[in-house]
This record gives sequence, structure tokens and C-alpha cells, in this order.
Amino acid sequence: MIVLVIASFTHPLIVFYAAGLLIYLLLLFVDNIKQERAELEVIIFSIFFILWAQFIIFKKVLLFHGITTIWQNIPSELFINYFQDVSLLETIYQIGIIPFVLGIYSVFRFLFKERKKEIYLLTSFILTASLALIFKLTPIITGLILLGVFLTLLFSYWLNSFLTVWRKTKIAHHEKILLIAFVIIFLFTSIIPSYIRASADVREVISGEDIDALMWLKKQTSENAIIFATPEEGNLISAIAKRKNVLDTNYLMARNVDEKYADIKTLFTTDRQVIAAEIMEKYGSEYIYFSSNAIRSFGLNSLRFLTGKSCFYPALEGKTKIYKKTCKVKIL
Repeated sequence: MIVLVIASFTHPLIVFYAAGLLIYLLLLFVDNIKQERAELEVIIFSIFFILWAQFIIFKKVLLFHGITTIWQNIPSELFINYFQDVSLLETIYQIGIIPFVLGIYSVFRFLFKERKKEIYLLTSFILTASLALIFKLTPIITGLILLGVFLTLLFSYWLNSFLTVWRKTKIAHHEKILLIAFVIIFLFTSIIPSYIRASADVREVISGEDIDALMWLKKQTSENAIIFATPEEGNLISAIAKRKNVLDTNYLMARNVDEKYADIKTLFTTDRQVIAAEIMEKYGSEYIYFSSNAIRSFGLNSLRFLTGKSCFYPALEGKTKIYKKTCKVKIL
């Protein structure tokens, strides 16, 4: 109960736990499996407590966005990246072929043949994660993590059962060879792909040049300055530079996210200074934070409107640049 209370007020992902418990009750009811009264009371209490806690925390957001709160108010252009369709091959690659295949096999073996309640519980969470991915109720990475965790637990359950049977055979003395083979397959199908993905993520972390540029903004700009940057860097602008941003990844509490994201994209991709200046004037901003993340996000080499006589000058040069707007534009 203590863990439940803490988790309910820690992260909204606890809602998936409540959904998993609900599916667990449904599976037991469909298969006519008797359930202890105490277990049923704990499950019902947990579901209602989790839902009550989430309503308390997100009351204002729910009233503001309604049912779309589920999709976190993410800009339309980014929605497909956050909640994209997941293919079978992508799922197997991300989770690993051994946990995926043997985890699915374990579902059918233990659920329909041995009818064990612990398997019903794990299966309910697998179904919850699968439905969340199918109906785009969770970002693909989060959904695959949940699915991978519970499939791996089922795989370990199968492995324990398999080894129990193996030790009763005439070739039980070859158990070490079997385990080594499993480790080798697991290495090539799970650990190496995970390492490759982690290495790609590490290359995208904030660099020393980014930190220097953010500290420059903190020291050289007024406290009321509004900085244009990609949404992914909006949090850095607030946390390190201590300045306001146009939009960050906390989309849930932002107003007009589609309009703001469209303006940011237009600013970074337009080749006309007047348009760039008008957009900055609209938000009362004088500075552009231009980093390698903006280059990756919008497929740029540089800001295309910086040609000829410009009303933007590089206030800070280097790998990460900061441009200041020096001209005024009257918006009609």
C-alpha cells in the first residue's frame, strides 16, 4: 500500500498498472478462476485509488484538454514521431528475439494449459502494453519498454521450467553448454542492439559548446529575455540560462502548441529575414539559440535568411551560435 501511494503521486505511468489489474480481473472471470476475497479487495482499492490520485494531480489539465490529455497535447507535426505505428520486426528488434518469441510462447503455454494465476497477471500487463501501442496511448519507446520487461519476465519463467525438465533428461550434464548458447544468442540479439541504440543517444546529448552558449545567455541577456530554440532545448533555456523560451517539451501545459511549433519551424527554415523578424517580434524575442540539435531537427546547415545585409548578427560564434535581432518590424 505504501508503494502504491508513492507511485500514484510519482508518475502517470501508474495508470497502466491499474489497467493491467483490470484486465487481470477480466481474464480470471472469463476463465472462471476462483479469486480470494482479500486479493479482489486490494485490486479494486488500487484501481480506484490510482484513478483518484491522477484526477487530483491532473484536474486542471483534464478540464483544459479533456480526453486529448492522453496524447499530452503534443504538436500535430510531432505526434507521428511520438505515437508512431510499431511493426512486428521493430518490436522484435527493440525487445530481442529470445525474450519476444519465448515470452509469447510462454503466454500460450502457461495461460491456456497450466492456468497459473501469476502468468495471468504478467499476461494482463503484456496485453495492456500491446493495446497502448496499437491505439497510440503511449509513446512507442515507453510502450516497448513495458512490453519488453514483462515478456522478459515470462521468458525467465519459461527458462526455469525448461531447465527443470532438462535436468531430468539423459543429457542433463550438458546444461552449461545450453546456458552458454542462450547467452551468446542473447548477446547478439539483445545486448548489441541495445549498445548501438545507446551509443546513438549519447551522441545527441548536450555538448560543452551548448553549455557555454547557455551560460552566455544567462550572463549577457536581460532576465526578461525570450529565447527562440527548438522545443527539445526549451527546457535547457529555462534550467541553465534561466531565461524564458517560446516552447519546450512540457506540451501539456502549453497553449497554442501547434501555432508555436509552426512558428519555430518557420523561423529556422525560412529564407526571408522579414518573416524571421516578424515571428520574433510576435513573441517579443531578440535572440536565437542555434545548435547542432536544430541542425538535426530541421535538416539545416545554417539559417538561410542570414544573407546579404542582415538585421541579425552573431552575438556568439562557434559550434553553437547565438544570433541577436537588431531591427524592428511592425506587424500589421
